[in-house]
Amino acid sequence: MSSALGRNDPCHCGSGKKYKNCCQDKERSATPVTSKTTMIVIAVVVLVGLGFMVISLTVGGGQDACPPGTTWSAAHGHCH
Repeated sequence: MSSALGRNDPCHCGSGKKYKNCCQDKERSATPVTSKTTMIVIAVVVLVGLGFMVISLTVGGGQDACPPGTTWSAAHGHCH
């Protein structure tokens, strides 16, 4: 036998009502809902962010980012 509470069983809170008319909706809304769509959106945002990060670190190698009056040193890998 299953110990799960059925919809038409008396509610476990002692109200005398059927479970479906008393606590069923409250307990369902208390549990967190994670959908596949939400997880896919999060994964896409993370991947796009990582893509932008990789592009910003690799494009130009920092040569174009030297402040005025400084030059890029390939030997040292920074502006001086």
